[in-house]
Amino acid sequence: TACADCHSDVHRGEFGNDCQSCHTPAGWQDQQAILEIHASRGFPLSGVHAVADCQACHVREQQNEFTMTGVNCYDCHLSDFALSLNPNHAQASFSLDCQNCHVPSAVRWIAPEYAHTEKFELRGAHLQTDCNSCHTSSYVGTPGECFSCHADAYNATTSPEHAVLGFSTNCAVCHNEVRWEDAVFDHL
Repeated sequence: TACADCHSDVHRGEFGNDCQSCHTPAGWQDQQAILEIHASRGFPLSGVHAVADCQACHVREQQNEFTMTGVNCYDCHLSDFALSLNPNHAQASFSLDCQNCHVPSAVRWIAPEYAHTEKFELRGAHLQTDCNSCHTSSYVGTPGECFSCHADAYNATTSPEHAVLGFSTNCAVCHNEVRWEDAVFDHL
């Protein structure tokens, strides 16, 4: 007998009438078929997405209808993007493509770790610094020189007066990343 002899088409024709391509008589949900359908439509289920309840993502459709769900990260995660504060994604003009920083195959949502190795390696006290302390308006084109963030401290220092005495604006000449106070000055 055909499936339609006993079952109504809950998918309203979206998947045709070949029920066996997704379902078997032994079990209504064929997980492998669900994974294949998602992959063929541009959204492979991996990581946390592979174990999510279908209705968690398919919220705009009627039950058992899945055509309206977008495949872009922001289709589901726009509110997460808007609420992110450290760093503030919207203020920093981050891309709406979450995969630029986050790993969609992760088994849980993990904050990304950005490697500053190319222009400014994070070491010492900089490891604990809030991203927005240096990236005040954007994450693109942020200068990597000490003076770009520490100009106020440089200009306010009176013992000795850095600006008046013409000290280098490269703080690393005298200071290190671990403790600012442990300055070393070679008088030669």
